Amino acid sequence: MRSPQSPQQWNNQLATLQAELADGDRPAALQVGTHVALGQLYYNAANYTQALIHYEDALNLAPHSIEALNGQGNALRHLGRHAEAIVAYDLAINRSPQRAELWTNRGRSGERLGRLREAIADYEHALKLDATRYRLWQRHADLRYRQQRFGAALISYAQALAVQPLKEEEITSQCLFIASPGPYVQRYQAAFSQLDLRLEKR
Repeated sequence: MRSPQSPQQWNNQLATLQAELADGDRPAALQVGTHVALGQLYYNAANYTQALIHYEDALNLAPHSIEALNGQGNALRHLGRHAEAIVAYDLAINRSPQRAELWTNRGRSGERLGRLREAIADYEHALKLDATRYRLWQRHADLRYRQQRFGAALISYAQALAVQPLKEEEITSQCLFIASPGPYVQRYQAAFSQLDLRLEKR
């Protein structure tokens, strides 16, 4: 989650991190952390190209850094370079398979490439590791809907609401309408008409 930051705060943080990089006496291990922090700083500012540079600088110093690999994948994903992002996530997952975030991120790039089965498998693995992720349940449900697996989609939407009951408006009241009486086809069409619009805006 990106935290709001004033331009002055951002510039101050940038200056601090750049000063750390300029310190030739700092150990390489600390410089890795500084590059990752700079990558995250630029990533949060939506400057994905500059973020990628710092994540790659970190990887030049520490090729197996999980944070740098994940950051590299995230920057590549936002730049539309999804196949490359998946390679970065693969490396991170091989090093740290217990982190649900890595599986989720790889699934998001897979989804963008149209690899829906692979994306669903990644999301489901992530949910086994951490079933408290509202957005992940929602993404899983959206993909099941795109596959016309409406029953499975409803189950995941219900799980999303169980995790975050106050987010019902994001699932939409139409989804809840599926459980009400009425013709089968009409129920599904009404329930998912607005979900189509939300998917187009993602």
